[in-house]
Amino acid sequence: MRKFKSLLMMAALLILAVSCGKKFEIVLSPTDYEFDPQGGELTVEVTTEGDWNIDQCPEWVTASANSGSKNASIVLTAQPNVNVELREGAVEFSTSTHSAQLKLVQGCVEESFMSISPASIAADYQGGEFELQVVSNCEWNLSDASQQISWISVNPISGEGSQIVKVSIARYADEGDASSRQATLIFAAGQSLVPVDVTQTDGSEVAVTVNPTFLRFTVEGGAQQIDVTCASNWTVSSSVPWLSVSETDGSGNAQITVTVEPNELYQSRLGAVVFVSDAQQNTTVMVSQDAAIDPHHLDVSTLNVNFGKQGGSAEITIGCDEIWKIDCPDHWISLSVPDGNGDGSFEITAEENILNTARNTVVYVVSGCLEKQIHVHQEAGDEAPYVSLNVDVINADAVGDVFPVEVSSNVAWTVQGSSWAEPIQDSGEGDGTFSLRVDTNYDMTPRSCTVRVSTAQGASASFEVVQSGYVYTLSTEVTEITAPAEGLKTEIRVFANQNWIVSKGASWIQYEPNNGSNDGAFTIVVEPNLFPRERSAEIYVTGEKDGLVIIQVNQPHAK
Repeated sequence: MRKFKSLLMMAALLILAVSCGKKFEIVLSPTDYEFDPQGGELTVEVTTEGDWNIDQCPEWVTASANSGSKNASIVLTAQPNVNVELREGAVEFSTSTHSAQLKLVQGCVEESFMSISPASIAADYQGGEFELQVVSNCEWNLSDASQQISWISVNPISGEGSQIVKVSIARYADEGDASSRQATLIFAAGQSLVPVDVTQTDGSEVAVTVNPTFLRFTVEGGAQQIDVTCASNWTVSSSVPWLSVSETDGSGNAQITVTVEPNELYQSRLGAVVFVSDAQQNTTVMVSQDAAIDPHHLDVSTLNVNFGKQGGSAEITIGCDEIWKIDCPDHWISLSVPDGNGDGSFEITAEENILNTARNTVVYVVSGCLEKQIHVHQEAGDEAPYVSLNVDVINADAVGDVFPVEVSSNVAWTVQGSSWAEPIQDSGEGDGTFSLRVDTNYDMTPRSCTVRVSTAQGASASFEVVQSGYVYTLSTEVTEITAPAEGLKTEIRVFANQNWIVSKGASWIQYEPNNGSNDGAFTIVVEPNLFPRERSAEIYVTGEKDGLVIIQVNQPHAK
C-alpha cells in the first residue's frame, strides 16, 4: 500500500513538472512585409528565450537560417516575381510551445520587366568566361552597339523569359601596361534597358589572377578551390548569402575554398566571388548552381492557338497535380475560368478582329514555379484603324475651364496634352468623350499648345488650344481728394484682381496699410495745413502685375 502511494505521488509530481514547464513565447518583427516585384532581402528579428525553427516558408523565399536559439536576426530573400499577378505566403516560426507567422506579399510585374545579375563583370588581363542570370517576363535582346564590342562576345544575344547568358572576354594584349578597358553591355526588354558594366584590368603586377574564373555547382552544393596569384595583398568577398569563402583576405599566391549551400529553389542561381588587390583592381569569379527539380508537373494540350478574324473559342486541356492559374493581359481575349486544381480544362475565346492588322498575345498558365505560355494569334480583319475629333481648336480665356471633347474611333486611344492643358481622362476605347482641363494663365502673354489623340496602330488626330493672356485690373473709388485745412482722415477703396502697393505722397500724408491684395482698402491721414499757402501731393497705387492709379490730394492754406 505504501509503495502504491509512493507511485501516485511520483506521478503527480511528474504531471506538475510538465504542467509548470517553461513556455517559450516567440515574437517576430516585422509581422508582415511586401516585397517589390524585383525581389530583395528582409531582415527579421526573432525574440524568444528558447530554441526556434522555421516550419513553413514559401517556395519563392529562402532564409539565411532555418533554426536557432533565443534572440536572432535572419535574412529572408525573395526571388523576382515575373508573373502577372501578385503572390502571397507566410513564414511560420515555432518554439516548443508557441508559434508566430510573418505574412509576405510580393507585387507582380505589370509591364515588361528584366533584371540581370550580377550588374557588373570585372576581369583581369587574362579575360575568361563569365555568366549572367537574365530574369524577364518577355522577349529581350542585346543592343546592336553592344554586339560590336571587339573584345567581348555574348551568347545568346536574344531570348525570351529567364535564361543564362555567357560572356566571353578576350585576353588583354598589352600585359606590361597597368591600364584598363571598359564597356557597357545594354540589354533591352520592351521599354526596359538594363546595363551591365564590364571592366578588364591589365598588368599582372597590379591585378589578381585566378584559376578557374568560373565555378559550377550541382543542386546539392559543395566546395571547390580557386588558385590565387597576386604580387600584393588582396581581399575577397561573396556577393550572395548562399555562397561563402574560406578566407576574406591574403597576400601573394594562395588557394581559397568556395562553399555553396544546397539549392532548394526550383530555379538556377548565380553569384560571384570578387577579389580586390591593393591597387584596387577587381577580378570576378562567377559561381552558378543548378536548380532543384520541381517534383510537380504542368502540361497543356497545345502551346499555339490560331483564330480567324471572326474570333471564336478553343479548348485547352491541363494536366497538373496541384492548383493552377491562368491569365492573359489583352482585352480581346477572355478565359472561361481563372484557375483550377489538378487535371482540367478551360476555353480561350477571342473577340472579332475588325482591324486590318493581325494581333498576338500570350495566355499564361502557372502552377507554383512551373509556367506554360500559350501563344495566341488572330488574323487581320478588314477595317483600318481611325480616330477623329469634333473640334479643331479650343479658345479659352485666361481664367481657364473644362472642355468636353468627343472622340470617334474603332480602337483604343490615348490623349497627350501639356502641363497647362491636361486631359482628366487620358485614355478610352471606341467612341467616347474626355474632358480637357485648361489652367488659369496668370501671364499677360497668350499661349497655345497641341493636344493629340493617338492609337497604338498609328492613327492620330489633334486640335489646338489657344488661351488669352490674363488681364489685370486696378482702380480706386476716387482719384482726387480735397482735404480741409484742419486735416482729414478717410478710407480709399481699391478694386483689383492682383496684389498692389501704396507709395509716394508727402511727409504730411500718412497711409496704412501700404499694400493689399485684390479688392481692399487703405486709410490716409492728412495733417492740418499750418502754412499760409495751399499744397498738393500725389499718392501712387501700383499693381504688382500691371496698372497704376494716381490719387491727387489737395489742401488749402490755413486762414
